[in-house]
Amino acid sequence: MEPRVLVDAALAILDAGHRFRLALNHGAADTAGLTIEQVISLCRLELAEGPLTNTALALQLSRSENAITTLMKGLEERGLVSRRRDMVTDKRVVYRTITPEGYRALTQFRNHLAPMLQELTDGNNDDPLLDLIQSSAALRELIRLTRQQ
Repeated sequence: MEPRVLVDAALAILDAGHRFRLALNHGAADTAGLTIEQVISLCRLELAEGPLTNTALALQLSRSENAITTLMKGLEERGLVSRRRDMVTDKRVVYRTITPEGYRALTQFRNHLAPMLQELTDGNNDDPLLDLIQSSAALRELIRLTRQQ
């Protein structure tokens, strides 16, 4: 099998994933006034078993600590995240937790997520979720065929 076919399939997945992420981002902005990055960050804080440091968030989200600091600062300014310094061991360490307002914003997004996903899959021709699923399946099949050769 030609490497070009695999590259084309991978690019199709990346394109479909990008369009799906854009659709989610627009939905997050429309429903909760957040970016999808902010929603994902709030979800990580919500699922944590306690406060998280910027370093831990950066590792979980595959982002730089500087990017996380900026992201958290914006969420903190909106009252969605709180911060607390480690005054005992290392005053440079900042712990982040989701606030009740952050929970409300996540709930608002989640309440609109199912209808938003339904809208993405309601049979229109420009369906980023369906494209992503079909592209992933096509790439899996191409990889399987390549391994058999």
